[in-house]
Amino acid sequence: MAHYTFSCQDCGEFTEWHKSTKGNKKTSDCPTCYALAKRVFTPPIIYRMDSKLKNTIASGMEPVLTKKKDLPKVPIKNAIRKKSPQPRPWQVGNL
Repeated sequence: MAHYTFSCQDCGEFTEWHKSTKGNKKTSDCPTCYALAKRVFTPPIIYRMDSKLKNTIASGMEPVLTKKKDLPKVPIKNAIRKKSPQPRPWQVGNL
């Protein structure tokens, strides 16, 4: 069973349980005042996450700006691709 959280302007939030995920779940009637309530999105299992991890995930959507002066001095091609100290005969291209 799936549970959905809705927010009523007068009564606050309430949760409904549904057997099926089919159908329109964007709005529902408030069980107290019967007003139209909008659905509140809550990510699954977020209450178990560490606050540091939550902040990392939230800030991961923002791009990190890097200036040219802050880039490494070594060309990226040479920094990433280093030759192994010993040749590996099982790998193609190391002969």
